[in-house]
Amino acid sequence: MKMDNVMKGARDVGRRNTLLIGILALSAAANLGQAVALVSARQTILVPTLTEELTLSGGGVSRDYLERLARDTTFVFLNRSPQTEEFFDKQVERLTTPETYREIKTALIAERLQRQESRASQVFYPNSIYVSPKELYVEVNGRLETMNTREIIKSEDKSYGLTFERQGSLVLLRSFVPLAKNEEKGANVRPKQESDLQQ
Repeated sequence: MKMDNVMKGARDVGRRNTLLIGILALSAAANLGQAVALVSARQTILVPTLTEELTLSGGGVSRDYLERLARDTTFVFLNRSPQTEEFFDKQVERLTTPETYREIKTALIAERLQRQESRASQVFYPNSIYVSPKELYVEVNGRLETMNTREIIKSEDKSYGLTFERQGSLVLLRSFVPLAKNEEKGANVRPKQESDLQQ
């Protein structure tokens, strides 16, 4: 009788152990599945100047996302007039890192006074964009026209380098600088223009 009780107890312990191992295996599988889902989850990134949401997967920034952000940033920086200064200030604060915004704000005080005195406006017509997602770097090339109320004062081909920085779920502008011809990283990958070939 005692032997039967011992055998029955051993079977019960065995069943409990099997059940416990099954629950642990199921829990481990669920945790592993959740970890994989989190790693490959898509992240929603908000572009301050766009009305739609864009998603990024993994840790990288896509070429299309960076190009659209650079186009919007270039528009804000280079299409300006005395009447749009308030709009410019608000947008620049949203697009840039806090350090960059302070630098820009300081540098633009003198320019703003000059622009208000001359009543000059500027318009930028982009021709090409070079994007390096790995470096979070974009080059925009085009024609910049400066004009007063009646005529174009100056028209010149210009290139600008934009460097971005990832801060959490935001990609913000760290620098926006004019480039000389020998500083253009994208010059080697862009097709040669007819004017370049004649030089």
